[in-house]
Amino acid sequence: MSNYTNSFRDVELISAYLDGQLSKVEQDKIVNRLKNEVELVNLLEDINYSRSIMRKLPGRKAPKNFTLSPKMAGVKPPVPRVFPVF
Repeated sequence: MSNYTNSFRDVELISAYLDGQLSKVEQDKIVNRLKNEVELVNLLEDINYSRSIMRKLPGRKAPKNFTLSPKMAGVKPPVPRVFPVF
């Protein structure tokens, strides 16, 4: 068993790699790391497995609309400006 733990940044990079969101340079760096780091390969497999399970779950509609109106959010409308009359 290894003492190595994947950093949050590694999780973000692998996720972005799987989503195709990395630049060519970043993608090449991850591919090179995957060739040399067993722990990173394990992370890739774990994330892929988790994604496949999540995709198999049935879709659910949100029970209500969670959008806040400006009033609900406490946003006050702008005060009209008064211009002096000459």
